[in-house]
Amino acid sequence: MREFKALDSKSSKSKYYSTLANLIIYIFRLYLLYKEGKLDLENLDKQPILPDVLLERLNTILENLEAYSSNKDLIELESIASKLKFSLIEVIAILLAQETSQKTLDSKGIFNSPTITFLILKSIDPNTLYFKKVVEVEKLCSFLIYSFRLWFLAFLEAIEDIPTTLEDIFYNNYKLLLNNRSNNCFKALI
Repeated sequence: MREFKALDSKSSKSKYYSTLANLIIYIFRLYLLYKEGKLDLENLDKQPILPDVLLERLNTILENLEAYSSNKDLIELESIASKLKFSLIEVIAILLAQETSQKTLDSKGIFNSPTITFLILKSIDPNTLYFKKVVEVEKLCSFLIYSFRLWFLAFLEAIEDIPTTLEDIFYNNYKLLLNNRSNNCFKALI
């Protein structure tokens, strides 16, 4: 595992952080399409799959955002902000835990991952409708990998109170979610 480095410049921070923010926006757009009945549920292998647990977390985030925007009590706002942070951490965990393996010849598991479909869409030049240069796609993958590793630090911080050792949590979750043997979008990014 390579050493995790903090980003130094404002422009680097902007590029890296905006990539994860855009992924979350993409997930919410899919969620809203799902709620409006505009996703084709008959052809699930032709679009990203939003597991029920992810739909629940996204709904919780929207409810907390509504509560946050309508609340004036500072103590309650801090509580809501904490809930929002934890829910966002859970959303990324769910995205990383989603398997991408192909289970049958008819299904294309990798395209069921919203993270992978986001990467594919961001890899297309909107002006030419051709794929961007490999170096640009690699940068995007790098931004996502960095963001997921940073998320993992937030995840470890958020679960400090769980009565198990942080070392066990780190190694179990790192092996499961953030290496090239994971059966998830992270493996595909590497």
